[in-house]
Amino acid sequence: MSRNIILVDPLPRTLDLIMTPDVRARLEALGEVVLSEDRPMPDAEVDALLPDTVLIFGQTAMPRERLDRAPRLRAIVNVETNFLPNIDYQACNERG
Repeated sequence: MSRNIILVDPLPRTLDLIMTPDVRARLEALGEVVLSEDRPMPDAEVDALLPDTVLIFGQTAMPRERLDRAPRLRAIVNVETNFLPNIDYQACNERG
């Protein structure tokens, strides 16, 4: 059975800055929250989680190649309030 991974890679923010405890509890009810708060999540860890990832919070690099390995991904939430070129926005739009 597939896991619903919610990948939280919020640097330079902290988890407490981007969501309340109530929101975190609601996310935990929806899936397995995997958090990397003291350092950017290592690429190998991100890549291993992608097949089961349904939601990403953070600045995680998501080029087309990674998006293609994340078929269950439904949303990427940018927590730095900018549009860095670390996400293939065209590929995201193509996926809907």
